[in-house]
Amino acid sequence: MIQNIGGRYSALSYFGLAPAAFSGVDLTRLLGSSRRMASESQKSQPIEDNPAAVLGTILGYLANNGRDKVTFMLSPRLASFGDWVEQLIAESTGKEGKESCRL
Repeated sequence: MIQNIGGRYSALSYFGLAPAAFSGVDLTRLLGSSRRMASESQKSQPIEDNPAAVLGTILGYLANNGRDKVTFMLSPRLASFGDWVEQLIAESTGKEGKESCRL
């Protein structure tokens, strides 16, 4: 068992999955989607076919051009996802002396 998983890496650990299961998330579907995304986001994938690289490129381009906001239009059922992804993005972008992303 992996221990001491912190921050953004804990979403798919027991720490993140247990509350998800208690709130009714279909863990089989979630983990299947996560596996597919991990496979599609490998460094060996061409950039144009890599969803993580495409999203990172878009966010980086926009940040370099003064855009520091991200908006997600979510159904009421997924509204709390916005809080989580806001923290995830802020934690991932507020490094190396740079201000965290404000959402």
